[in-house]
Amino acid sequence: MSRCPLPGLVLASILGGCSGPALFDTHVCDPPCPATFTCSADGCLPPDRPTDLSPAPAGDLRAGCDPACGGATPLCNAHGICVACLSDDDCPAASVCRILGIGSLCVPGCREDAQCRGAGGSPTASCCAGQCVETASDTSSCGACGRSCLRDHRGATCMAGACVEGRCQDGWGDCDLDEGNGCEAALHHDLANCGRCGVTCQPDHAVGACAGACYLAACEFGFDDCDGSEANGCEAAVLGDPANCGGCGRACPTLPHTAASCSAGVCQLTCSPGFDDCNGDAADGCEVSVSGDTSNCGACATTCDQGLVCRAGRCTCPDCVFPNASSTCVNNRCAIDRCLAGFANCNQLEQDGCEASLLDDPANCGACGNECPVQMPGCDEGACVERPRSIPGFQGELGPDYSSDGWIQCLGVLDRAGVDDLPQIGWSQPCIDKRFLKLRLACGADANTVEFIDVSRDVFATDLMSNPEEGLIENASFALPDNQIYSSGFDMFKSINVSTSHWVTGDGCPSEKHKNLIINSEACLTWDVTNCFGQGLMGDRYFYVYVRE
Repeated sequence: MSRCPLPGLVLASILGGCSGPALFDTHVCDPPCPATFTCSADGCLPPDRPTDLSPAPAGDLRAGCDPACGGATPLCNAHGICVACLSDDDCPAASVCRILGIGSLCVPGCREDAQCRGAGGSPTASCCAGQCVETASDTSSCGACGRSCLRDHRGATCMAGACVEGRCQDGWGDCDLDEGNGCEAALHHDLANCGRCGVTCQPDHAVGACAGACYLAACEFGFDDCDGSEANGCEAAVLGDPANCGGCGRACPTLPHTAASCSAGVCQLTCSPGFDDCNGDAADGCEVSVSGDTSNCGACATTCDQGLVCRAGRCTCPDCVFPNASSTCVNNRCAIDRCLAGFANCNQLEQDGCEASLLDDPANCGACGNECPVQMPGCDEGACVERPRSIPGFQGELGPDYSSDGWIQCLGVLDRAGVDDLPQIGWSQPCIDKRFLKLRLACGADANTVEFIDVSRDVFATDLMSNPEEGLIENASFALPDNQIYSSGFDMFKSINVSTSHWVTGDGCPSEKHKNLIINSEACLTWDVTNCFGQGLMGDRYFYVYVRE
């Protein structure tokens, strides 16, 4: 058999025999050849293999390889070349037999799971994309090929073929509790999850920003952060807040007889009713009382004629005083000049001035003679309205309905024998309000059978002038044996609602037929409300209190 000579270290390309000049070729084998093997156009060749690989004549073929195969290439292939394998079965676990030209090698890889689990392999390995993978612990193929445990911004491990989620990376959080998208929230700058999940950064009247914690990036126009607290945002309305007018700490001045306001960030001072700024000096406020100054009567520089005085901002005769009205002089005689706002002289009598309150008089509601109908018996701000039966938020026993007469119930208690139903201190607190001017106290066996007294002053809110104070009861449903109100106990002259009180007379509690009312007396042990205006009750009784303006 003829062979082509190899000139020097040059490997000749053999294309069906020896013809033409030798070519200088470079060959790359993938995977690389084992040590001592040579990479050629026909693949990896074992050592001592003749470089003349052209097909031999038929008479030149011999059975087997010569010399005999062994070591790393124990098998002889059909080309008479010693190779590492003839099939996958010749390769160890986790490898396959790959044909390289006329040779073959065992290379890492697999075609089925069994090749990964053979002799020397792992019983839990699987063949994934041509490579053996330990699916019991591989985070990219955990329990099955391609089943990844890896999540955004979260560590994870694979144990026994199951993903075990780890902690979120610093600055990240799993706020939607969806394992599929990992730790999706950037806690350092997420306005919906600032610093930790669920903490929103939406300050009032401000633009919020997050840097691990919420802070104010900017205030809305017209607002500022004057208290330095980011919790309530930009809380100060500097366009209209007299304490921060135009900016934090810029308080409008408090001057005599003025009311300060803030408009568009600029302080505005308004004179109180009856006063004016006649000297033009803002430093002393509205210094002149134009309601009583004869040199500035009703307005600055308006001077009353000699002998006249200034009353309610009008020049009038001396000592001309009419209720709810200003006066004037007509031929040196006092006369009503005009009624004050909200009042009118409906009876046309000068001696009682402008006696009708058009704002709350049901007989002259809004105008003289405008009487409110039965279905809307109350007058409020000059309009007929339904009278409320009780104060807002009333809780207690409802008594008789006196709303058509202007009475509003503020207290209702069922007083049971031997039970402390009426507190010793503060029992009358619901009946105290600067709008309430009068009281009605009623007591009886039920709401249909009561006796009552009307008191001309809310003595729960004001002090007794003496102890007793006489003449305060202006009306009663029975004949009064006396007209006195006592207070005893903690304060002899004040605080009826924190002591024992006696109404009508100061007598004790010898009999339930005694025509007085005693509240919270330690001497009268059976009931908190004793005698009940002399009705002779021997059982439980109801106690009601009403107020009116």
